[in-house]
Amino acid sequence: MVGLVLAPSVVPAAQAEAADEWILVSPPDIWGTPRVGESLGANQGEWRPGPYAAKFTWLRDGTTVLESSSYSSYDIQPEDEGHMISARVTVTHPELGERTTTTAQIGPINADRPLYAPDSPVLGLPHPGHTLDANPAPWVTDGGVVVPDVDVAYQWIRSVPNQDNTDEAIPGATQRTYTPTPEDLGWSIRATLTGTKPGYYSYPVTKHAGVIVVKVQNLSVPTVGGDAVVGSVLTGRQGTWVPSVESEYFRLSFQWLRDGTEIPRATSPDYLLTDADAGRQVSLRVTGNAYGYFPHRAAATSLPTAVRARPIVSPPAPIRPVVSLTGRSTKRGAATLKIRVTPRRAATATILDGRKAVKRAVKVTNGIATVRLTRLKKGRHTFTVRYAAQPGVMAASARVTVRVR
Repeated sequence: MVGLVLAPSVVPAAQAEAADEWILVSPPDIWGTPRVGESLGANQGEWRPGPYAAKFTWLRDGTTVLESSSYSSYDIQPEDEGHMISARVTVTHPELGERTTTTAQIGPINADRPLYAPDSPVLGLPHPGHTLDANPAPWVTDGGVVVPDVDVAYQWIRSVPNQDNTDEAIPGATQRTYTPTPEDLGWSIRATLTGTKPGYYSYPVTKHAGVIVVKVQNLSVPTVGGDAVVGSVLTGRQGTWVPSVESEYFRLSFQWLRDGTEIPRATSPDYLLTDADAGRQVSLRVTGNAYGYFPHRAAATSLPTAVRARPIVSPPAPIRPVVSLTGRSTKRGAATLKIRVTPRRAATATILDGRKAVKRAVKVTNGIATVRLTRLKKGRHTFTVRYAAQPGVMAASARVTVRVR
């Protein structure tokens, strides 16, 4: 509790009898926390004309001189406990001489000891429905001495990640534990702990739990369709995922497996069965990767499909090639696309940006071609490759979305 005593009255300017007299426009102030170990500060007040210099004499109970100097601060000592502190301000002017006035008193001074809460992480996963625990460690004072029986007040707070001044106290979240709800999705959650005990003082302690997110999940496994015979194409279906829609924050990747082992370069949703697959088990593994989710990755594999040998037919059925297109932005206004065609053969392809053809007659040699595009506008571009049909070969296409810097 702070006690105050009125400072000397201010002399109004109208009462000055001569232009060369002092006028105290506003009295000096004293401020700070009246606690042993803290520092108090004072100012000289406002005078007219302005003083040339000021001297501060710190007083205990208005009479006992503690310290006198030109410094306007005082470090409270243990012997000041229970007493009132004030500052006598003496200002001087080369022509008007010296004037003195005294601040109000502050106090009584107490000797509360500091109270600290050592770091201890919040327990629990930052997901809706998972309980978070503020996990308070023992409170201690100077020297690491444990202070028992500290009363702790809790408040869980959420804010927009990486944005200041968006703090929002979660209504009713004033217990040690808190279970996030779907309303907390995307918010950064933290717990504020305040410890209290007579004879001690403390400051709120903040513990961050992280951003509340949904984990990447596969809700139904991928499936494989098509005639499982060498020379035919199997079509993979990705299954059901959380998140439910692909975006710049969520991507699905595909990998075909032969008897559980990855088939090199078989990373498209469709797969052309080859002689190496005859009599083997082929399956499709789909992996989801997301930014802002935790865990950010999950994988699921289809049931295996037994592959039959190539039937002897005459004439052979037209081959349906499998085309894949990948891309990335290499620098501003540019993107590099890579085309892969199975089976490998020389052919030509056309590249479209949206509906506009930006590259024609692209030579695909041995099933591979790399295309560099420049002078692109910043933002997302959906590129499509159209693989030219040949005798005995069906037309095929693929697309990819690239964010151009």
